[in-house]
Parts: sequence; structure tokens; C-alpha cells
Amino acid sequence: ISQNFPNPFNPETTFNYTVNKTGEVIFNIYSITGNLVYTVDNGTLFPGSYNIVWNGVNNINRSVSSGIYFYQLRSGKVVKSGKMVFSK
Repeated sequence: ISQNFPNPFNPETTFNYTVNKTGEVIFNIYSITGNLVYTVDNGTLFPGSYNIVWNGVNNINRSVSSGIYFYQLRSGKVVKSGKMVFSK
């Protein structure tokens, strides 16, 4: 997964990632305190390039507060993560 862009962002940001092997892909966003904020379960994806757009809402579609968030992409045994800033 590449660093989201733009970063800092408002109102949305994009994550580009590449899948090398067919498998389940799960994308999570966590608050700075470690609470799960947002999840995208892409199911099984085939090798290729993909993207996810996040518009600063949580899993119940409520806007999150400004601050630092962490993103994590899991595919098989591969786990990649990074940091981003949401600025209202």
C-alpha cells in the first residue's frame, strides 16, 4: 500500500495498493488511541492494482474528528500500515 494522498486531507483521501497473490484483503483505519474506526472487507481479490477512498467517516457513517489516524492493509500474512492526518 502506498501513502494515502492527499495527506493531510479533507474531505477525502485515496489509498492505492497492489495485490500480488489471490487472497482476502481487509483494510482498517484506527484512531490514535487504537480504536477501530473504519473497515473495508474487500473479500477475495485477484492480483492487480486497487484503490480505496475514505471520506472521514466511521463504520456507522458518522464524521470522525480531526486528528492522526493509522491505516492497515492485511492480505494473507502481509500487513502494511501507515499514518495520516485528517484536518477539518
